[in-house]
Amino acid sequence: MLNKETKKRIDDARDILVGQLPLPSDQIELITITLIFKFMNDMDKQMEEFGKRSYFVGKLKPYSWDKLTSNTLDAGKRVELFSKAIEQIQKADHLPQLFREIFKNMFLKFKDGNTLQRFLTAISGFEYTHSEELGNAFEYLLMTMGAQGANGQFRTPRNIIDFIVEVVDPDVGDSILDPACGTAGFLVSAFRHILRKHTKGYENYRITLNNNEKEEDTAVRWGDKLSVKQKEILGKSIVGYDITPMMVRLAQVNLYLHDYKVPSIHDYDTISSKDRWHEKYDCILANPPFMTSKGGVETHKDFKLQESKRAEVLFSDYILEHLTPNGKAGFIVPEGIIFQTSTDYVDLRKWMIEQDGGLWAVVSLPANVFQPYSGVKTSILFIDREFARKTDKIVLVKVENDGFSLNTNRNATSANDLPTALDLLREFPSTTLRERNDTLGEQNNAIKYLILDKIEFKRLDSYRAVTTARDFCKKSYAKVVKAKEDLEAKKKELEEKQSKNKKKQPTLIKGNPSKEDWELNRLQEKYDKQVVEFCQITGYKNSSCLPQTEEELISWFDTNIKQHAITYGVELTDKEKLSPKLVEILDGEREYNLSIDRYGKPKSTLNEKYPMVKLGEVCSFEYGKSLKEENRIKGEYPVFGSNGIVGYHNEYLVEAPFLVIGRKGSAGEVHYSKLNGFPIDTTFFIKLQDENKVLIKFLYYLLMTDGRLKNLNTQAGVPGLNRNDAYNVKIPLPPLEVQKQLVAEIEQYQKVIDGCNLIIDNYKPNFKIDPSWERVKLGEVARILGGYAFKSQEFKKKGIQIIRIGNVGMGFIDITKQPSFIDETRLNEFNKYIIKDGDILITLTGTAEKRDYGRVCFIKNNNTFLLNQRVGKVEIFKQDVLIPMFLSLVMQSDLYQENIFKQAKGIRQANISNEELESIEIPLPPLDVQKKIVTEIDEDMQVLDGVKRLKSKMEGKIKAVIEGVW
Repeated sequence: MLNKETKKRIDDARDILVGQLPLPSDQIELITITLIFKFMNDMDKQMEEFGKRSYFVGKLKPYSWDKLTSNTLDAGKRVELFSKAIEQIQKADHLPQLFREIFKNMFLKFKDGNTLQRFLTAISGFEYTHSEELGNAFEYLLMTMGAQGANGQFRTPRNIIDFIVEVVDPDVGDSILDPACGTAGFLVSAFRHILRKHTKGYENYRITLNNNEKEEDTAVRWGDKLSVKQKEILGKSIVGYDITPMMVRLAQVNLYLHDYKVPSIHDYDTISSKDRWHEKYDCILANPPFMTSKGGVETHKDFKLQESKRAEVLFSDYILEHLTPNGKAGFIVPEGIIFQTSTDYVDLRKWMIEQDGGLWAVVSLPANVFQPYSGVKTSILFIDREFARKTDKIVLVKVENDGFSLNTNRNATSANDLPTALDLLREFPSTTLRERNDTLGEQNNAIKYLILDKIEFKRLDSYRAVTTARDFCKKSYAKVVKAKEDLEAKKKELEEKQSKNKKKQPTLIKGNPSKEDWELNRLQEKYDKQVVEFCQITGYKNSSCLPQTEEELISWFDTNIKQHAITYGVELTDKEKLSPKLVEILDGEREYNLSIDRYGKPKSTLNEKYPMVKLGEVCSFEYGKSLKEENRIKGEYPVFGSNGIVGYHNEYLVEAPFLVIGRKGSAGEVHYSKLNGFPIDTTFFIKLQDENKVLIKFLYYLLMTDGRLKNLNTQAGVPGLNRNDAYNVKIPLPPLEVQKQLVAEIEQYQKVIDGCNLIIDNYKPNFKIDPSWERVKLGEVARILGGYAFKSQEFKKKGIQIIRIGNVGMGFIDITKQPSFIDETRLNEFNKYIIKDGDILITLTGTAEKRDYGRVCFIKNNNTFLLNQRVGKVEIFKQDVLIPMFLSLVMQSDLYQENIFKQAKGIRQANISNEELESIEIPLPPLDVQKKIVTEIDEDMQVLDGVKRLKSKMEGKIKAVIEGVW
């Protein structure tokens, strides 16, 4: 069992090495080979009791651990002896091939004898009587590696590995591969799983994944029911690839220490190389790297999805192509593979669902399961080709907790969906759908899941089917109109020309026409071709009597095509009623989305009190219109951006009431306007299909409270919302009368919230200034220190948070706004810019018109922050006459703020300098008066906190009303 002493020794060894080997990878390499070195020596000592050593014999005898750590060696000799020992181990034929491979190309990368002596002393603390003990130390060593986040590689938590292996259920006789094996976590788990299945007394045992798993008893003869032949097969069945030599070495060690004596781990570039392309496997387990290098991944033409340049798509392709016809797989993918609409993502999902890909289950994992290394959101795809051919169902499971806190600490908790998810997935292949729905829906009410027909993933909603088909017909018709206009224009041009020349009107002739006649013929042929294509696409029978206007076309479309497009889009029938081209176009719109949120509420939480409809059936998302700030003429109509009102204009685009949905930036944010307004081009505004079916305000509360649209972001950079994704979101639709009742109840709570907001927004800490108080310039008692110009390319996802302008509010600090961090190890570089409790911050830049600069807040937080540029820190150097909290109140006062606005420079962007702030006068009453004022303000703030709690309570009531609708 891994204990504190083992952890401490590993940590101590790394601390000793860090001065000579600053790279963690170099430290781990040296610790790894030294642990193996010590392990071989300890095994020799044990075997000496039986009269025989196995490792440090012959040419290796002079290099035993005892001789290496002897006090008779001076520092230089010890370095020399250890270096030679590493070299000789690589050449020692009597050692297992694995050990020689582990030491291959290794050498001591420093010459400091004192460091080496202290390091070897630390390693001497390890005593190994069984390889499992070395395995425990080695496992902790791997944990300290953390992640190679820059490459999209993260150490997979053991509970997730074991979950995947238990679901896939490999067995003796299965060939098993991890194509991006890292340290071989999946392969070790698969090996242990197979041994357990074939151990007397453990045949029906299954791990529970509930954080209290018993350590495997080393006294148990694991795999004791395996025959000699089965052991031989198993010993050749487990294979791993990795592109990094160090990972190959670590994987070999990890498997060896778990009693897999001849690991088959290859230094191999899975994506770029073709040397092992011919190999197929019965079982593939993986958490491949997600990160795609700039310019895309270089690969070869044997990939089915070779046009893709994304690592996650190509690894998924590799797994599917290298499974045997009845193969199984379980692998982790980033969330983009589940729902994003890029062609390669869609093609991959279509392959897995339709083309014998074998997909039968998708498990959505919570963000942060890879903490503290990454907060990336992932899912697990489960493939079983044999089972998938027998069923027309796919199960979607949502794991919201994995038994550990979803933060950087990852402490064990009681909240764990994995055991229930495992039970569900184990039972899924062996029961009928009705039994699953009736049984598991009741038993597993803690887990969210949906069981869907495969056809559900292919469906187009009726709105999208109609608009896709109609738009394609309109484009074809537009080509006809354009070709006709070009032909008529050319005819008119020739007529005018001939009229001038008093010649006969030209006719279309064969043979050797003139240049003008040739051009006329070309345009006539182009027009005829467009007419034929239009008729082929639409099925329009009378090519000599085409629609005269687009309105006529749409009317004809609605009568002859619309319903067939809906039927084929939704039900995949009526295919023969549509042209092949329209069928192809509609099929190209199918997304095969695998997100459980796409298909309504999961089984365990679904309330079928009201019918579920797709959002696209009750409303449309219309694009806002561009209106740059410089083009706005100040007026009465609010201008909406994705995060709400961004200004006012003298004209409106949409009549009230209406909803605005963030399209770019604050994607999925929902805003309600009771005034006519102007949504700009970073937004959608909603048009109801039928006002007798849905109230605009009911839709607002439903979308705002549920937050589903925010989860549909499909952009890697600037967040973005695709309206076609939104159209597929299912919502409950109560009768109109019920909607009115619900809105009335919600608005009672909303009135209280509005009242609370009035208090919160309008309260300002205030106090009377006595004219008799002394007045001094701020610079006489304090100084303003500017922040550091941190570069965005240096920002990390965790570490010491940088406080930027957007984080500073009037009287408060908001650390949730675009948090940016610097690595903790660099804190000493920025001592001057550290923010601590009791500091006062002020923003030095903002928009002149909005007067959104000069915001002041007092820091009451136990965290450490760093100060960014254009945020000032007020440092009081006369604390015997001035209380920091009192100064903060003074600087927030209207009088001081007005002086800031007077001093600031700039027409559009206002800036105020440190010197200008220090020149502003402040009142300086006696300390006892300052303390009394601060106490009174504190009492006010306690009342204000009560108002905030009331607001939060009312918001909870609104949420409860909406959740009741679901």
